[in-house]
Amino acid sequence: MLLYIEFGEWLCVDVLKKVPHRHFVFGIPKILRRYFLYDRKLLADLSRCAWESLKIFLREAVPEKEPIPGAVIAIQTFGDFLGFNPHCHILVTDGCFYGDQGMFRVAPPLELKKLEAIFRHKLFKMLLSKGKITQEMIAMLSAWRHSGFNVFCGARISPQDETAMENLPRYIIRASFSQERMTYLDQEATVAYTAKDGKNTKLFPTPEWLAAMCSHIPNRGEQMVRYYG
Repeated sequence: MLLYIEFGEWLCVDVLKKVPHRHFVFGIPKILRRYFLYDRKLLADLSRCAWESLKIFLREAVPEKEPIPGAVIAIQTFGDFLGFNPHCHILVTDGCFYGDQGMFRVAPPLELKKLEAIFRHKLFKMLLSKGKITQEMIAMLSAWRHSGFNVFCGARISPQDETAMENLPRYIIRASFSQERMTYLDQEATVAYTAKDGKNTKLFPTPEWLAAMCSHIPNRGEQMVRYYG
């Protein structure tokens, strides 16, 4: 817990500028997640695809010469019951810096469907270049009514809202599971894990629980938080 608090304070004091920010989440379809499970180097490319999509989108929205946003991107790989679900949590400036004096212009309301389309295109292009998918798979996924891609955008966070500005960084680097929601059933040799909303509980045989936990451990030297802009 102390690590999360220190990270939030450090970002607010030493990294983030006193401008409005937003929280974005970029998610991908289930059918593509297995590539990131078996090749964790792709997680860095996932982060880059999200950043490049946001940069293009925000620069188009801000009518200044060579505007540039700033972002902190945390890669998470877990869902509610530790299923492998790679996605990006992003704390990004709600607009762009420009000019030699570092002026800032707030972006107008964003059309998330257009941003999602840019992200989808960049991810397809990246996976195709890595030899993970084919043009046929891209055509199939592009024809789906619900693509499985998802972009969430939270409400604007004022630079004066110090509590929100510190709490969000803590949230985006949280652990893959909560010890408080986990109960070991000794007689059955299983782990009972309760959902975040407290409504459902899933039972894991002990080896499956350990395997699920281990799938979220970064490789040695793997960077899970990246800074752009």
